[in-house]
Amino acid sequence: MATQTEIRRALEYKRCQNDLVYFLETYWKIKTVGVGYGKFNLYDYQREDAKKFQALCEYADKRLKNPEWKPLPEERMRLRQIRLKARQLGWTTLGAGSVFWSAFFFDAHPWLLLAQGQDDANK
Repeated sequence: MATQTEIRRALEYKRCQNDLVYFLETYWKIKTVGVGYGKFNLYDYQREDAKKFQALCEYADKRLKNPEWKPLPEERMRLRQIRLKARQLGWTTLGAGSVFWSAFFFDAHPWLLLAQGQDDANK
């Protein structure tokens, strides 16, 4: 029989797996120069993008488990994302946390991350 601690951990794991925003705001840490590590408090636009990313991961998971499954056309349009990125908006932190979440909680979500040059890759 499972202990209360094991049950709590299992429930927390499931909650993190089912809610990217909760995972990022609870467990993903960011480093601030001169301050150290702290919580990643998402802005509304980041929260919205995290929800879209989660929907995309759920779509990919369904598709990988059942290749015959086809989304409705409106679902496919909802999942497409094009972003114009500016500096200092937290996109890199959000992207890194989202990719980690996806790779950690879903079996068949491989990722390939690319950088424009070696200097960017070293960062």
